[in-house]
Amino acid sequence: PGLLIGPGQTLSRDIDGADLAARVFAGVRLHRYLAIEAGWVDIGEIEALVPGITPDAQMEQVPTTVETSGWEVDLVGTWPVNRDFEVFGKLGLINWDSDLTAGGAGAAGSDGSDIAYGIGADYIGTGRLRFRIEGMVYDLDGFDESVTVTASVSYALRFGR
Repeated sequence: PGLLIGPGQTLSRDIDGADLAARVFAGVRLHRYLAIEAGWVDIGEIEALVPGITPDAQMEQVPTTVETSGWEVDLVGTWPVNRDFEVFGKLGLINWDSDLTAGGAGAAGSDGSDIAYGIGADYIGTGRLRFRIEGMVYDLDGFDESVTVTASVSYALRFGR
């Protein structure tokens, strides 16, 4: 939780915060209970103070920013509760990219592919118009989990019968 640098002085090494997230997605319903979705997610920008060493070898807290976004693909299992409402669970992969800026200068970047999972609910308004709320967890390697909660409106296109 912290780095002891002197009597009663610690430097935090945690980056913990909140920001607005954004998602754009499209999907295909394969069956009444199964769909595949793919899209892009901007997990947000987190700002924190982390330990650093000044040029004169002093410990200090450095303002740090981490921005993360990525492409994801998810398998979606749905369960119709009634005619107008269904719940779902998602399991998929995210190919993410994260940029870290420390002290106002670009310091490092990281990327990878990791597990994503979540739950949510759809309200089927007019049959084609849907209102959705969902929570997703992105288990990014080298980071703690990133949790997003999104609300969206989608429009269903019908193909075939």
